[in-house]
Amino acid sequence: MKGLKWVGALMVLIPSLLWGWGNDVIVDTLRSSAGQYPVAYDIVWPTDTNMIVAVAYNVNNADGYINLYQSRDNGQNWTLRFPIYWTGHKVKDVRLAYDNENLFLLWLGADGYLYYLVYDVELTAYLGGATVVIPPDSAIAGFIETITRGSDKYIYLIANTRNASYDSLKVFRSINYAAFQRVYTTFWGNSTFYRTYRDLDLRLQGDTIIMYATYARTDRSTNDNDVYCYVFKDTSNIFEFSYLLSIASESSIDETNPSLSVGPGGYGIAIYQVGNDLKYAFSTDYFTTFTTYDFPYNTADSTEWAPYTKWWWVPPYLRGFNTVFLRGYNVYFTESSCSGTSMIWYDPVLVSDQRPSSFHIGNLGNYNYYPRLSNRSGLAIPAIIWPYDFWHFVPPYLFLYDSTYILVDNMNAVGVNETPTSSEVLNFVVTSTSANKIRLQFQNPINDKVTGNLISVDGRILKSFEIPEGSEEYEIKTAGLSSGVYFIQITGKTARGTKKIIITQ
Repeated sequence: MKGLKWVGALMVLIPSLLWGWGNDVIVDTLRSSAGQYPVAYDIVWPTDTNMIVAVAYNVNNADGYINLYQSRDNGQNWTLRFPIYWTGHKVKDVRLAYDNENLFLLWLGADGYLYYLVYDVELTAYLGGATVVIPPDSAIAGFIETITRGSDKYIYLIANTRNASYDSLKVFRSINYAAFQRVYTTFWGNSTFYRTYRDLDLRLQGDTIIMYATYARTDRSTNDNDVYCYVFKDTSNIFEFSYLLSIASESSIDETNPSLSVGPGGYGIAIYQVGNDLKYAFSTDYFTTFTTYDFPYNTADSTEWAPYTKWWWVPPYLRGFNTVFLRGYNVYFTESSCSGTSMIWYDPVLVSDQRPSSFHIGNLGNYNYYPRLSNRSGLAIPAIIWPYDFWHFVPPYLFLYDSTYILVDNMNAVGVNETPTSSEVLNFVVTSTSANKIRLQFQNPINDKVTGNLISVDGRILKSFEIPEGSEEYEIKTAGLSSGVYFIQITGKTARGTKKIIITQ
């Protein structure tokens, strides 16, 4: 293995009604068009002091390499920890997964190889790896996820392969870091339909691990697409197919970006593109049943596309989904929260208008080059990653591609996640936070006395207070409070409002 300089682009945010942007940090920049360009990336955020990004590049139309970067300060500064080089194997995709001990990297080669590598989660040591798919089998997609059941750690890896006659799905499982074993294989003839897997999620329901493997089925004669999901169950280490979930069947579905996520409590969404708009399926019972809706932020004069969603959960009762999508070529983020049998979406936040209207020709139609996000483990805070390519016009040439940025945008404080639990929402914003005080501002003077609680992420009430009738502002004293994430919950006679806040020293 050896390292090369890399290219790509990254942005970090926290969902909020008050996001502050414009503090971009350039992690690395390629300023050469000598045949190399980024093709895929992924991000995970295991702890407050450990954020990890993988960026994959192809070079000289023959070789590929992946750089693993680490930030110890929530994306403000980055260090190249492991450069990974594979001679003769171009990269198609890279995926990351982690548990509290290890980081897992899945390398999908453009030549059909599928390879995984293991590092300790703090990125201090490389622990090993192996090839999962070797030609004449040819992997076209691969995913890796982890989950814990009791004291046992499970790693699942799926390989979607294709040859001239068949598409297949192969599921591999490792328990407590033992060697991967194949636990499921299925084949389909592909003369009429292609089946291409686009997402993978795991959920624990009681003692049963449920796997959701989402794929697009493409009619080869009409190019029409349907969205399906294979649902598997792993009970007492017996892995078996459960049922096939038909999510959407419309002629104008874009097969490159259905995204499905299922969170604690059985809430799940599958979001996908139909024509110039987005739709989503919402479930409250682990996708046993679901209802389909139009995405609430579709616009008549723009195309919404490339959605990617991940569940979040702040125990014991706050849960929802963080979603990133493109509107035209701008990157947007929206948060949703779930309660009872309903889900509420909140107004999208413009993450960046620095998405190129065109990018390197090697990535045209490459869904691995679309925005992704990862939520901070145990919290509702996401980090978003996407590319930003630059085209430079240099006479006498028509154009010259010569740079791609990796950027980080630091967040400066916060508000968010208004979660109404009654017919009215008590609207307020957090105008400032510090270790000594939190200042609240109400949209209108409150018309009755309200009570409030300052709550820790594990659900403990740290401070209770009353806000007098007629107040437009209120200040909460928080002397001695540690830096971190908290919730403010305000309750009146007929309304309630909840916001997530971040306090820094």
